[in-house]
Amino acid sequence: VELNNLSARVEIIKGDFRNIIETKSFNKGSFSLVISNPPYTKHTSGRMSPSPEKRAANMEIACSLNDLIKVSRDLVDRDGRICYIYPVSRLQEMLSAIRDNSLEIIRLKFVYPKTDGRVKRFLIEAARREYSI
Repeated sequence: VELNNLSARVEIIKGDFRNIIETKSFNKGSFSLVISNPPYTKHTSGRMSPSPEKRAANMEIACSLNDLIKVSRDLVDRDGRICYIYPVSRLQEMLSAIRDNSLEIIRLKFVYPKTDGRVKRFLIEAARREYSI
């Protein structure tokens, strides 16, 4: 933030995002857009990095996909959007979690690393069901 001269516009908050509303960092519905590049791998699967930082960035150790979606839903305002990128192997789980948290899919795009390669990730945009178009 400092290297990019954005200190006047960006504030870094360190903490557990699952407690962001309870700690009064933000009120419900504070944002028009919530974006996340969350940990991709379930804690019980995949190769674990020996580095605690890399392990936490790549694996759902401190939170789950459902935790992320619940907090995102609480943070986004009634006309807002939620956007994630996730591995295609977890698409069904994402779709279920979105539905279970009263969200609706607005857009879904597959990401191909190469034009002739296979899809590895997807981009998804969701909104609160009761206010989506």
